[in-house]
Amino acid sequence: MINKKEFGKGLSQSFYFKGQKAECRGWGFKVPFNSFYDIGIDFYGFDASECLNVNRDYWLKEFIEEFNNKILEEILEDIIQKRNGFENVFSEFYNLVLLIKNNQLDIIEKIEFNTNLGYLKLEQIKNYELIYANKIFYENHDALPKVFNPNIIIEISDLKILDFFIESMEGFFCHKVEGLKFLGSRGDISLLFSKREITMEHEKVKVYKINSIEKSLEYFLESKIVHISEQRRAGDIYEDFKFPIIVSKKLFPESFALFFFQEKIILPLYFTVKEIHFIKYSEYLRLIPDILKSLINVNQYENLVNFLKIEISRISNIKITDHEKTPQ
Repeated sequence: MINKKEFGKGLSQSFYFKGQKAECRGWGFKVPFNSFYDIGIDFYGFDASECLNVNRDYWLKEFIEEFNNKILEEILEDIIQKRNGFENVFSEFYNLVLLIKNNQLDIIEKIEFNTNLGYLKLEQIKNYELIYANKIFYENHDALPKVFNPNIIIEISDLKILDFFIESMEGFFCHKVEGLKFLGSRGDISLLFSKREITMEHEKVKVYKINSIEKSLEYFLESKIVHISEQRRAGDIYEDFKFPIIVSKKLFPESFALFFFQEKIILPLYFTVKEIHFIKYSEYLRLIPDILKSLINVNQYENLVNFLKIEISRISNIKITDHEKTPQ
């Protein structure tokens, strides 16, 4: 089931097992179309014991992970190939899948974005002087429109699509705004696009230029490290990251190229409840590929650690410590 999403009504997605609805608890299905469509998926051909708890009222974490990492990719490929029930998929939805799956940036010109003025194409959106894009817009919880008075508001929940949108906004400055959402959480996104550079001096509000979200180290640390650590409680058994934490090299400047291997970099840290821990140089050497061990000396390692400490300190006052040993 796929229906056009109404602007400002939050995310709506439902997941069923043979017609019976089940809920998510603590983790969720990742569907990249949330800001465009209300999604309903009914699963058949699976064993209930592999998908649901005993009462069949909520989804197992393992099945959600399989969906996010494998099943979704298979669905997207079926849509592109127009097979397995997707033979007559409508062109607008098909173009959106092409953008996501095949990274076809030129397709974005054919996409209609969900805005407070209705569904509009990119060329129509560019006619406005001040454009506000966010993941989910809640009017009563967001002060940005009152402060900046944007001409148009857009919802784009998927980071990949949002980065495509940023890349396509030639002639506009992209600014990330923080501190104007009443119920904002770390990793939330408020972007202002303007043909003129925006500056603001306020103790609790930050405005700065960016050219990517997925390639932003600050966004990664804020949403995937600091926020999770701050929200964790003693006794939590699930983690978003296994140790060691391995991320794309695109998050780091080229000055740390010695740490890059196969387009990735291993972070010298882990996190627990409201605390981030950095490991020692000797422990880090045990984690990295042999080819890097002779290239990275202790001073270079300390430079990486200090760089990350500074970046984290800009985001939060969370406790940072150095530990002798890696987590077991």
